[in-house]
Amino acid sequence: MPTYRTDLIQPIVGQTSFGIWDLLNKGSDPFGAPTRAAITAEDGIRLLGKIGVPFVSLHDLDVGLDPWVTPNAKALDARKAEIAASLRESGVQVWMYTPCLFHHPLVRAGSVTANDARVRRMSLQKMIFALDVAEELGARWLTFWLGRDGAEVDALIDAKAAYARIADAVAMATAYIRGKGYQIRISLEPKPNEPRGDIYVATVGHALGIINLLPEADRNLVGVNPELLQHEAMAGLNGYHAIGLLAAAGKLAFLHLGGQTPLRYDQDHPFLGGNSDLKQSFYIILGMLRHAPKTICEFDCHPFRTEAGDDAREAFIRGNLEALGIMVAKAKSFLALPEARELLAETDARGFGFTADPATDPDGFRQALFAGEWNADTVAASLSPNAQALDRLVNLHLLGMA
Repeated sequence: MPTYRTDLIQPIVGQTSFGIWDLLNKGSDPFGAPTRAAITAEDGIRLLGKIGVPFVSLHDLDVGLDPWVTPNAKALDARKAEIAASLRESGVQVWMYTPCLFHHPLVRAGSVTANDARVRRMSLQKMIFALDVAEELGARWLTFWLGRDGAEVDALIDAKAAYARIADAVAMATAYIRGKGYQIRISLEPKPNEPRGDIYVATVGHALGIINLLPEADRNLVGVNPELLQHEAMAGLNGYHAIGLLAAAGKLAFLHLGGQTPLRYDQDHPFLGGNSDLKQSFYIILGMLRHAPKTICEFDCHPFRTEAGDDAREAFIRGNLEALGIMVAKAKSFLALPEARELLAETDARGFGFTADPATDPDGFRQALFAGEWNADTVAASLSPNAQALDRLVNLHLLGMA
């Protein structure tokens, strides 16, 4: 087996993170028993420190800090101290912290969207408790993945009320952040389905729409972390477009990366793993490098269930890092190709070929607008979109033939 390419890993490892749930995963699924031995969160954090990964993200349920599971305040404080000590010893920092709003039977009909106000209140309690823990542990982001906030029976919850309830909860959290003077920010993670039939925060567009429902003072505290390829591909959507939309809106918080076959259940394969679309993966990293090159790339995926050996988790970490390094190197070298630079010269251009302000001079604006070409057939005959040439160049480059 070839050794891992440290020349590809080292340039990118400094802007990477792994979810602790990646490493705790034992390979079980709804139809099969675990295939890997259990490890502790501290084991996972130490492994990341050993490899040199700077960040880890923590899930309250996974690290023993879920107040619905452990309602004893002293026990939670003791556990929090243990996690903090492990982070210090390993030299790993917390990138993101997330409260589990999808596991307990309490939220089986929704968390912050539930019809029962007691459930909404307890879900908000958990969100605020998680903010306190996250701030204390130095996390940059608190992510809300509202996996139980959706429906199989649409008559159960009014859709308008559902979105208003989500916005209410996020607004309460952002107001609390401002009131406490916390440095942390909130991200929304969209997913179209699974475990619910239809999840309300289904796509990056849904997440941006919810942010737009917030009070204006709170919108700058909220971003979006798309999970690519998985969550967009589950709905047959384009992950590269998700990057572009979030970059244009200034709302790309960070990336969750993994592998996925389009239109399947949430497979959570390693990045580039399985039957993942290599071309789509390339475009996602290309978009990141062009528009948000300092974005943290966090792996939100699992080792294949087939991998049961003692070294499975370390191989998983190194394999993901190498895969990201490959795509970053491919994207950078593509952008350096003279042919690519020439063909891409117009791809970022904006405007309409004239300058006039419709607000201050609407008549002058109209005159300037209609002074241009009016014969659509003539203009169409002169177009050279270069789509086929660019597609060929991408293919040749990805396959090592250019």
